[in-house]
Amino acid sequence: MSENKLKILYIGHERKLGGASLCLVSMAEEMKIRGHEVIVILPFRHCPVGDKLNKLGIPVFGVFFGWWMAPGYWNVAYRALFSILHFMQFIPAYRICRIIKKNKIDIVHSNSSTIDIGNMAAKKSKIAHVWHFREFGDLDYELKFIKGRKESLKQVAAIDGRVVFISRCLRKYYPELTENVEVIYDGISSQYLNYSCPFYKESRKITFLIAGNLQRNKGQKIVLEAVHLLKEKGIENFCVLIAGAVASTRDSVVYNEELRQYIASHKLEEVQLLGRIDDMNALRRKCDVEIVASVMEAFGRVTIEAMLSGRPVLASDSGANPELIQDKVTGWLFKSGDAESLAVKMENIIMHPQWLENMGKTAYMWAKGNYMSEKNTQQIEELYQFLLKK
Repeated sequence: MSENKLKILYIGHERKLGGASLCLVSMAEEMKIRGHEVIVILPFRHCPVGDKLNKLGIPVFGVFFGWWMAPGYWNVAYRALFSILHFMQFIPAYRICRIIKKNKIDIVHSNSSTIDIGNMAAKKSKIAHVWHFREFGDLDYELKFIKGRKESLKQVAAIDGRVVFISRCLRKYYPELTENVEVIYDGISSQYLNYSCPFYKESRKITFLIAGNLQRNKGQKIVLEAVHLLKEKGIENFCVLIAGAVASTRDSVVYNEELRQYIASHKLEEVQLLGRIDDMNALRRKCDVEIVASVMEAFGRVTIEAMLSGRPVLASDSGANPELIQDKVTGWLFKSGDAESLAVKMENIIMHPQWLENMGKTAYMWAKGNYMSEKNTQQIEELYQFLLKK
């Protein structure tokens, strides 16, 4: 526990408990446990993220503000409205400055690269700012800077504080930022310590799991194509569970229908679409291997969650996956976007179930030793202390 108690303001960007917000909740909770005074600002006070924080006794303020990124697939009218909302940011920035002053905040921490309101408020209040970059933006969520990348990153480069990237891969994607940056991997809460060791038999079906919202960049379609290839070879001793909700975008709705039509037209009885699952720990205990087929993961929270359940991960060789997974040690890597490469790896696993027990144990120990939230919080806390001594 730190000797210097801080007053920390976190600024979140979303209502739902997605990966970024789960990290925010863990960070805020553990900073509070360490004796720091923590408050959180969200665009909407009453939402799943706010409710979770309130249950932990962490004060939440609702201040509506816009993002400085917008989906590239939006039409001109929607983008214009988003731009107008961002142009009016001085109003919520003023409100946040008042909260900073009233609560004698020491440091502001923005939880996403999609928002710049924290940077604005920190500059006006003349206090340090930590800006967590958790997204590629365009590669993973089809988001683009409203003011353009070049102009926006000039503002980021002028930060009075530090930009934190959640992987080396993400850091390399922003070569324009050369100073006041560092990589700190995300941490996963101890509630995901879920190790179990099933008894493997060659006659038992191997169960693969893919978790995440139904979005094209998550790669569920590649998994279905791999299943079809396996069936054509006569391999049937497996099943695939797809856990994830339809995201709140039109493309996700269309994509969900595409997946269902593909399953039906190719008669993939081995595949089940489960929808949103609240208890992922329980589901993972029923599975053997987790597939991460994302085109570009900035970190890969589900990868670590799977490892903490003692499940090796079969992942694409793109994004941060090669940083988290030691190929053929804690899991496997396949060629990103290549259904045949994925099918070959799945076939090898199905034919060699004896690999899974030791690999699952190794994955568990690796994740527990490197990616727990306590380690992440300690690194962030040390960063706060360093910035305040400058």
